[in-house]
Amino acid sequence: MRKLNDEYISVREEYEKMQNDLSKDIIADTAKYSDAIKDLDILLTYLDVMVGLASASLAPSIAYVRPKLLPKGSSGKIDVKQVRHPCLELQDNFSYIANDVSFDSETGKFYFITGPNMGGKSTYIRSVALC
Repeated sequence: MRKLNDEYISVREEYEKMQNDLSKDIIADTAKYSDAIKDLDILLTYLDVMVGLASASLAPSIAYVRPKLLPKGSSGKIDVKQVRHPCLELQDNFSYIANDVSFDSETGKFYFITGPNMGGKSTYIRSVALC
């Protein structure tokens, strides 16, 4: 029995060493492609967002307004009226309240978003992020 136990321990150690070596080889090989993987991640994220917004824009319950974008650095202000989350509007039997959003970097204000569970805090933040 001792001989079988020693043999088992030896085989187990060899297996763990081979598994560890294989893991290191895989990590080393994939590390060579880390920049390409990061670029692919960024591209797929962008594509996912664009497809989601395109899908939402094809069947809006009410018309959307194209935002007025200013040149970079010209203003630190976001002023949006009646912000809605486009993906939520696609859901049936869903009541959504549009919100006004105004941020100005010159005032230095920040906002605390508070409220009860399921009160719309996350939805509001996501809606603002889409602006």
